[in-house]
Amino acid sequence: MSRNVVVGNAFDLNVPADSLSADTSDQGKVCKAGKRVVVGQEFEVTTTSLEEWVKMSEAMTRERITWAVFAVIAVFLIGAAILGIVKNEFGALQWVWSVAGPIYGGIAGYFFHRSEKLNVRGSRA
Repeated sequence: MSRNVVVGNAFDLNVPADSLSADTSDQGKVCKAGKRVVVGQEFEVTTTSLEEWVKMSEAMTRERITWAVFAVIAVFLIGAAILGIVKNEFGALQWVWSVAGPIYGGIAGYFFHRSEKLNVRGSRA
């Protein structure tokens, strides 16, 4: 993916050389080297490689899919709970949880796995 960013217009900068103006034959000459002209302030640009961008894009896609699955599970659980409250029979909620529970457990177990924790004495658990 390449983007061309254009800011302003391209221009050439010709600087008259003051040291050459003493002689009338040199008045028409211009100096194009040895001068540094700064317009604005210097700034640093950080770029990311295509590989990093792809990894970031894939991570965002996985995150969106995960949250979508969680949202669908929540909608079905809430719907089954409301149905159970209305009919005073919770078989639908039990069925929904029997299907959604392992899916939720697999996703939550992958993303929220146990990390190393220190116990009271400071050694690793």
